[in-house]
Amino acid sequence: PKSLCAFGGLDAVTHALEAYVSVLASEFSDGQALQALKLLKENLPASYHEGSKNPVARERVHSAATIAGIAFANAFLGVCHSMAHKLGSQFHIPHGLANALLICNVIRYNANDNPTKQTAFSQYDRPQARRRYAEIADHLGLSAPGDRTAAKIEKLLAWLESIKAELG
Repeated sequence: PKSLCAFGGLDAVTHALEAYVSVLASEFSDGQALQALKLLKENLPASYHEGSKNPVARERVHSAATIAGIAFANAFLGVCHSMAHKLGSQFHIPHGLANALLICNVIRYNANDNPTKQTAFSQYDRPQARRRYAEIADHLGLSAPGDRTAAKIEKLLAWLESIKAELG
């Protein structure tokens, strides 16, 4: 069903995003998270719209979801997934939908160089999420040369909003 493709795909997007900006992200998990996002950006819409008529797009989405899973198994996830589990169980909504409802606001919250609360076990001496969200925008080809960090983050958010709208 299309809803399974949409919600599963958006869950995989969230896995990759959260793995990349995790305080436990590493060179090992970074490449996986970025590759998963690239594959999802390039193939999730076609997989959703064309379904079994495009087995290549479906296969690449499945691969991307697995790669994102490997990334988050090594870097762990963030507050979006934590809240999505509670939201889904409390209101009986699919997990991927819960993530989709939360991810943009979580990015806005995390994309802050002066957070009010830091994690107790960060491997960094200062927040990295803002810079890392901008790196994702660069990797996905969403930003333009000369864009400032804030503009890159806004373009990442715009892409997320557009893919959520496209997937219903």
